[in-house]
Amino acid sequence: MKRGDALDPSVALGKFFIESEKPGLFIGAGVSAKAGLPAWPTLLRQLAEKVRPVEALSANLMVERIAEGALLEAAMYYFQCNKLRDGEKYQFLRDAFRTYDSSTLVGLARLPAKFIVTTNYDRALFDAIAKAQATSPLDYVYGDPDFPGVIFEEQFHVARLHGCAERPRTIQLTSAHYEAIRNDNSYIDVLTHLFSRTNLLFLGFSFLDPAIQLVLETVNKRLGPRTDGRHVALLPSNASGDFLARLERLNVAKVFYESTPDHAALWAAINSFSAATQAAAKPKGSPAPLGQARRYLAACYARVQMKHSLRPLAKTVVEGIVSQLLQNAQEGMTKDVLAQLVRGILRLDNSSASDLCDSALDALQADNLCTVTQKPSKTWTWTGPRSADQAIDSSIAKVAMAVCNRYVVHEGGQATSDVRKCVDEVVWHLVLKRGWDLGAAYASGRPPEDIDVEAVVARAGPFLSWKVIEALARTFTNLFRQPTAEEERELTALGRVSFALELILNTPRDALFHKEALPERIYLDANVLMPALTLGHPFHDIYRSVIQRLMDAAAEAKSTVEIVATSGILNEVISHRTLAEAEVKSYGQDALRSIATEIGLFGSHNVNVFVGAYSALLRRDPSLKFGDFLAKHAPYTTETELASWLKQKRIAIVEDAKADQALRAKISYELQKAFADELERGKRNLLLIDHDAAQLALLERDKQEGRRSLLVSADKRLRFAIGASQYPALAETVVSHIGLTQMVDLLVGLPEDQHDLGRLIWSSKVSTDTQQLHLYLLNRASAEYDEAILMNMGDVVEQIAAEAAESARHKNISFDFHDFKGREALLQFMQGYEDQFFAALREKIEKRLGEAS
Repeated sequence: MKRGDALDPSVALGKFFIESEKPGLFIGAGVSAKAGLPAWPTLLRQLAEKVRPVEALSANLMVERIAEGALLEAAMYYFQCNKLRDGEKYQFLRDAFRTYDSSTLVGLARLPAKFIVTTNYDRALFDAIAKAQATSPLDYVYGDPDFPGVIFEEQFHVARLHGCAERPRTIQLTSAHYEAIRNDNSYIDVLTHLFSRTNLLFLGFSFLDPAIQLVLETVNKRLGPRTDGRHVALLPSNASGDFLARLERLNVAKVFYESTPDHAALWAAINSFSAATQAAAKPKGSPAPLGQARRYLAACYARVQMKHSLRPLAKTVVEGIVSQLLQNAQEGMTKDVLAQLVRGILRLDNSSASDLCDSALDALQADNLCTVTQKPSKTWTWTGPRSADQAIDSSIAKVAMAVCNRYVVHEGGQATSDVRKCVDEVVWHLVLKRGWDLGAAYASGRPPEDIDVEAVVARAGPFLSWKVIEALARTFTNLFRQPTAEEERELTALGRVSFALELILNTPRDALFHKEALPERIYLDANVLMPALTLGHPFHDIYRSVIQRLMDAAAEAKSTVEIVATSGILNEVISHRTLAEAEVKSYGQDALRSIATEIGLFGSHNVNVFVGAYSALLRRDPSLKFGDFLAKHAPYTTETELASWLKQKRIAIVEDAKADQALRAKISYELQKAFADELERGKRNLLLIDHDAAQLALLERDKQEGRRSLLVSADKRLRFAIGASQYPALAETVVSHIGLTQMVDLLVGLPEDQHDLGRLIWSSKVSTDTQQLHLYLLNRASAEYDEAILMNMGDVVEQIAAEAAESARHKNISFDFHDFKGREALLQFMQGYEDQFFAALREKIEKRLGEAS
């Protein structure tokens, strides 16, 4: 489509959606106006009249500024009106967007876009999509903690760049608001992603709209003219020349339609096109763009493997990208050329790209991987090995071989050429996709979802039978859950590099230039504190390493990081310890077997912390008694004793009473609403919610005092709950246990032997009870027999697992590891089937041995 085309807009729509790889709509105020909502000047006039009864001068100033076109200034006077309470101001804003006719936007909602971006605040589009498609898109709102994750989103979604009317405190309306978001790294990363990695169709914008002016100015400043991507704007024929020039600089083609007050030609074209495009009724998400990561993954992996000192992972990955660019240039390149390439890859401004190149070239030169010559101009040439692919190919091959070997031994399968082809493709896809998923979760501030291996295997092996696909999926899951030391080393290295690369490629400013990144105080929730302090727990070593690296980095920067626990958390730890004693006591003489069954089914990280840690130490010392374990590794029975013990471990105690009690009560109420379902089912209690509220109130106190603090919690729902409450800003201070680990690895680096990080990275889910039983029985058999004997026993495992799952359903036996009340019945049930399983296994082994003799 040529720039400045005067195509019929319906033809332009067809060309855009046919030619675009990732088409999205960029919606302006004109679209909301079509639904009967106020445009900028009208909205501000309405707000001025709300002000007039209490402060006429401010109202008059607003009207004057509106007439002059100074809309942001008019909005500023509204917010500066002291005679209106903040609550009233925000209520007026919310009310301004309540009434609309979404049916006028149904044709727009049927366009085959893969996402929608808008500077509007209202929900008219959401209602139109519901009418057009009978579905609801995902909602990303600037100001919400998960907003940066929109870059990674693969499902159909709407991103509201300047806030939403439902939560009016998120609305960006004044010059002060605009100045703040203009310098917000997450906002810039989202805009640059949209303009450089997607295809945008602009609708409903005019030169009077301050929101689109901000967007265009920000992108032009950060990316410069002619950004990558192919974008189109549908504009009235009388559009402003200045506005057209700004679109031109950003590679936006312009298609004009006849200008009328109601933009009839535009809406007629939209409705005509969408009516003729029935296949577009339900937009599909875009596949994760893994190709770019694959181009640089080998070089980044080789660079990380080469660096054995403690260094920030983010810097090392940038060095890997630079090393690949140098290797591509046979005759070398100048720093200016290199910086322009880095700028294009990471979508950075010239200064930031140049700084990254300086640092990377210095590091590569120090390791004798490149040289510099002065003539005819200063040129860097790669002198290191040009076999970066070998390192990652070797690692991928080791993981693939491990899967094939397990498949043969545990499942009785045959590693045919089709199976090996499928396994190779799955390993590569999982490495790239896991990096994408980890990056998305980190950017959104949430824990990553468990890996759905079966779906990946099914896509990679359509030529395989479903039985083989299920067996391979179990094999991959078993590898991730119980890797050998060497397998864990390979998985950790691959996962770390893939995550860092995806994060840097997609959110470079947040990943590389995050301001005030190191916290000054870290609150540890009980679900992180207990594993960190209890030897034997699978996350003990990694948590302790992360905390130590934070302290070391702070010391190097001549600052401190304070690790704290609140007094309420002490109560949780003592309670958890008491429950562990009661659980083990309830097992009686069968305690060791019951614990082994529990760990085999759920993993040591999904059971009581002290029971899980004890099971690991029990494998090293079978004579270890649970009481002796507690006396040595959890030597406290009261909160006072625990507080004293924690202080010896350099963990400070902060009293809950130091929090603002009024705020604590309000937060507690918000959390009770969010967790109402769990409270009703007994999966959460009011005391724990009150402890969470105290921690969050203390975080707010720290923020008011200018202290950078974080709460680290493995509670997957806590951050979301507070983010959806009246206190969304607090969600930004809550990070997951995995998020803290990733942050420390990116910013200061973790020891190279920290291979148990792989357990956090490669968490995988089991799709059915039968699959869970199958894995459990396989692992129990592997512990009793060697591989040669176990070969071709997969049918026994499959038969017993299927029978056990069916029997469990009839007896209402729950395999949910959260269901502590049903745990005793589950263990008794499992031990009965385990005896049956081993009897059948022995019978088959004896039969096979007899046939062999």
